Amino acid sequence: DVVLDIGANIGAFTMLAAKKSKHVFAVEPLYTDILQNNIEKNNLKNVTIINTGIGNGTHTLKYGNESKEVELTTFKDIIKKCGQIDFLKCDCEGCEWNIEPYNLIGIRHIEIEVHKFSGMPSHKKFGQMLKSAGFDCKIDIRTSQTVIIHAERLNNVI
Repeated sequence: DVVLDIGANIGAFTMLAAKKSKHVFAVEPLYTDILQNNIEKNNLKNVTIINTGIGNGTHTLKYGNESKEVELTTFKDIIKKCGQIDFLKCDCEGCEWNIEPYNLIGIRHIEIEVHKFSGMPSHKKFGQMLKSAGFDCKIDIRTSQTVIIHAERLNNVI
């Protein structure tokens, strides 16, 4: 499988996925140096870091003690860079609202953490979009601000 890890951070998921997958594309704009160092320490040759945020234009991204003005790339353009993606993992506040059903063609499995820290729309709207795109969704409410959506493509939908 080819994995797209949006919000890779320092690479915990990326490292595990790289050991089981053909290739991992790790999207990370803030912790790129630490992520690269961890990839090298683990001698992983099948990981490509994409140093960007998701969206249009530029934006000041903040997480923990990090803050950085970054160029953003649309989800559609990220998919073009990666080619065929089988598994999408996303833990990036607001990224989910940049994903359209046509961006999900070929993706079989999605694990996405939906945050409501900045007043973004409800996770229910995103889950409905996934269902309309041919996914069976299970929702795991973690906190009042964080929801995990597990989505598997239904067999009869491309």
